[in-house]
Amino acid sequence: MEIPDRTLSQIQGCLIGGAIGDALGYSVEFTLYHEIRKQYGPLGITDFDLDNGIALISDDTQMTLFTANGILEYAAKQAKTDAVLSKEAFFWQAYQDWLHTQSEKIAPVPPSCWLFGRKALHSRRSPGNTCLSSLRQTESGGTLENPINNSKGCGGIMRVAPIALYFSPERLPSDDPAAAAAVIGAKNAALTHGHPLGYLPAAVLVYLLHRIIYAQDPENISLEEIVSDACLMLQKNFPKQTEAVNTLCRLLQHAVLLAKEEEEDIFALEELGEGWIAEETLAVSVYTAIKYQNDFYKAILCAVNHDGDSDSTGSLTGQILGAYLGFDDAACAFDITPLEEKDTILEIAHDLYFGTEHDPNYEEKYVSHTYRNDFSNK
Repeated sequence: MEIPDRTLSQIQGCLIGGAIGDALGYSVEFTLYHEIRKQYGPLGITDFDLDNGIALISDDTQMTLFTANGILEYAAKQAKTDAVLSKEAFFWQAYQDWLHTQSEKIAPVPPSCWLFGRKALHSRRSPGNTCLSSLRQTESGGTLENPINNSKGCGGIMRVAPIALYFSPERLPSDDPAAAAAVIGAKNAALTHGHPLGYLPAAVLVYLLHRIIYAQDPENISLEEIVSDACLMLQKNFPKQTEAVNTLCRLLQHAVLLAKEEEEDIFALEELGEGWIAEETLAVSVYTAIKYQNDFYKAILCAVNHDGDSDSTGSLTGQILGAYLGFDDAACAFDITPLEEKDTILEIAHDLYFGTEHDPNYEEKYVSHTYRNDFSNK
């Protein structure tokens, strides 16, 4: 089945929307709400706070891009062999490359990801301690069965969106491709975050995005219904994690109910948490996406103007609504001209959409690793 142009717009919208929310939230990530209002006015931050004319992205968007690079390298090499390759091994290698962009002393030899050649991505933007420590301590990362730690920080969920974008029903044959993609998302997050509430929210986010983008009836998508279905998906696919599943689903159900009430946003967000841990990041993003599902601008402002992890809640909200509304809505809500690595983000979106079919540079970028492009540029 040919992928419709609408899907390309949604994939672009998801990645650009996530970067918009990330960049807006990064400026106030460690700033309390009353301080945000004092600095930016009664509505809080409402537009990019530029640094030398650039809207800076954080580690959230950096790792999202490296996730995509890992997927695409996996896909390119899987197409060349009958052996079954490990997706997690490719994710892990991509994250090792990302780790070495964070001023690590030992450089990968050679780097696997072409993104490693993007000088702007060699910037340390408040990387999560759990991600850094996990990537340093083992050769392959944690698994669902053998957790690497007991962390449920949001460093797992904030990077997994490309899994939903690439693994369309055609690329992931299954009776329930959204659930199959969700399991991949959980395994990805478990590489660095071992607590069930560190990886189950990642599964939910991938499930939400997959259902939105690859909907059989795209004109009648109900975000509330997909959230409800996500809880059933968790119960079916993670039967050993009943307590964590129940905890997460109660929080998500509360987020949905709050989105339907008239309570002031800042008080509703206080009930859901500050977003430093994965289930709270997801709950805040579900709340903002449902409450402002037809207004990308208002959703992002709600998602970043609070006491907590503003770049992560902004990023997830942007991903969900960018996928739901499409690229034009996200790009028109904010002037994305100064958005850091905008062209790289759109190039990755193109590659996730087309895969190996239409890009003459695909093998050069994802197999031979010879595509390098800007350390020599001034």
